[in-house]
Amino acid sequence: MNPNPEKMIEYIQALEAANKQLVISLKRCLELLANVPPEVADKDKWKSMLDDFNKIVKIGEKVTMNRTLH
Repeated sequence: MNPNPEKMIEYIQALEAANKQLVISLKRCLELLANVPPEVADKDKWKSMLDDFNKIVKIGEKVTMNRTLH
């Protein structure tokens, strides 16, 4: 079975669009979480968690916003 180049491009474009939407959704969630005071005992761990998620968003934005795979 030979892969259809057009179908592969469509599939890659769909994956890229999904990844872009996931990054946007994660970024919006973080914006909401950043405005909620932590109800946990360890505020430093809360901030560290948010910082880690923000790093993931920045990497995701570089990958999904600036270039495509195809």
